Amino acid sequence: MARIDIELKPVMAVQVALTFIADTKQAPVASSSVADELLKYRFAVIQAWRPVRSPIEAQPLAICDARTIDPTDLVKMERRRPDRVGETYQLAHGSNQHWIYFPLMTDNEVLVFKTCDSDMGSTSRFTAHASFGDLTSPPDAPGRVSIEVRALVFFGPA
Repeated sequence: MARIDIELKPVMAVQVALTFIADTKQAPVASSSVADELLKYRFAVIQAWRPVRSPIEAQPLAICDARTIDPTDLVKMERRRPDRVGETYQLAHGSNQHWIYFPLMTDNEVLVFKTCDSDMGSTSRFTAHASFGDLTSPPDAPGRVSIEVRALVFFGPA
């Protein structure tokens, strides 16, 4: 198997990985009939993120407490790829937002969080996250190297 090396830079814009509408279009399921059945019920996107090289000294990850995001803070953005067009949310500043960041994470630590939830009644439908230029980072700190994986979680009938 050929090795594919791709270097992506940390995303510095505050974003939610996918919108609910985009999730339903991008759900990787075996067939459209399976997708139609699964999407009748609640589903969520869970993300796991961790450093590959540690500790993270520059561009740490920050997440916004989803309970503090007002729906009017979410701004839809089109995301174009060579093979598809997707949708993300960017997050406008909101005075009630509460942010948490994770400085000096090591490669034996993993951050797991729910990015999207189709449950309209959930108090944490969307979790915005971003990297940022931490002013406490040493000026010569090595760039961040990290990995993330997302899982679609489907809930059956209640």
